[in-house]
Amino acid sequence: MGLLEAVVLGALQGATEFLPISSSAHLIVVPAALGWHAPLSFDVAVHIATGLAVLAYFRADWMRLLTGAWRGVRAGDPWGDADARTLALIVLASIPVAVAGIGFRSYYAGLLAGDLSAMARESGAQLIVNGLLLVAAEPIAAAVARRRAGAASTPHGRAAGGADNGAGDRGRGAAPADGSTSHHDALGLGQSLAIGVAQAVSLLPGISRSGATIAVGQVTGLTRERAARFSFLLGTPAILGAGVVEALERASGPAAPGEVVALAAGFVAAFAVGWASIDWLLGYLRRAPMYAFAVYCWVVGLAAMAWFR
Repeated sequence: MGLLEAVVLGALQGATEFLPISSSAHLIVVPAALGWHAPLSFDVAVHIATGLAVLAYFRADWMRLLTGAWRGVRAGDPWGDADARTLALIVLASIPVAVAGIGFRSYYAGLLAGDLSAMARESGAQLIVNGLLLVAAEPIAAAVARRRAGAASTPHGRAAGGADNGAGDRGRGAAPADGSTSHHDALGLGQSLAIGVAQAVSLLPGISRSGATIAVGQVTGLTRERAARFSFLLGTPAILGAGVVEALERASGPAAPGEVVALAAGFVAAFAVGWASIDWLLGYLRRAPMYAFAVYCWVVGLAAMAWFR
C-alpha cells in the first residue's frame, strides 16, 4: 500500500465517517474504481483513528457525562441527574448495534468478502436510499416541531410546561452534555432507542451512521444540532469498539516497515480530517438542512451503479 493511497483513504474515512454520506460505501467504491487494495490492518487503523477523533473532540462532554454518573450514584438517584441519564441512554442505545454486529457478523463478513464490483453497485444503491432518508427527515421534523409548538401554545400546555420546568430545574445544575437546556428538554428513552436502531441499520454499506441517526433524531423531535451531538456521542463507543475488536481479531506478527509508514499516515489523516469534519458539520447543521448531502449521495450512488454495472 503506497503512501499517497494511505493518506487519501485515511482522509476519506475521516470525512465520510462523520458526514452523512457513508464511509463504508466510499471505502468500497473509491478503491474499486481506482484499483486500490487496502489491507485489513489499514481498515482497523483508520477506524480507531476516527474513534479517537470523536472521543477527543467531545472529551469535555465525556468527562461531564462520567462526572454526572458518579454524582448521580453518590446521590442515590442516577436517573435524576441529567448527565448521568444521558450516559445511561447512550449505553442503552448502543445495544441494538452491538446485537446486530454480533448476530449478523458472518453475514456482513460475507458481503465484504464478495465480488468488489457487486459490492460497489450495492453500495451505490444504498447511497440513493441514504439520500432519500436525509430528504424525508426534514419535512417530518418540521411537522413534528409545529405540532409540539402548537401543543405548547395551548393553555393546558403552557401550564404543564411551567410546572415541569419549575420542578425540573431544581438541583439539575448546568445543561446536560447532549445539548439540551433543561432536564425536561433532554432525550427520552424512546428517542434514544430509535436512534440506536438507526445506528444498527447503518451497518449496511451505503447507509450512513451519522445520517441515519441524525435523521431519526430529527423526526423524534430533536434539532439537527442536538441530534448530531447525540449521534457523535453514541457513535464514540461503536466506532472505537468495532476498531478494537477488529484489531484483536486481526492481530498478527509485526508489520513490514513500509506498511507501518502507510498505517501511520492513514491514521493521522483519518484523525485530523475526522476532527475537522465533526467541527464543520456541527456548524453547518446550525444553519442548513441536509439536502446537499442527499444530492451528493444520489450523484455518487448513480455514478457507482453506472460504473460497476
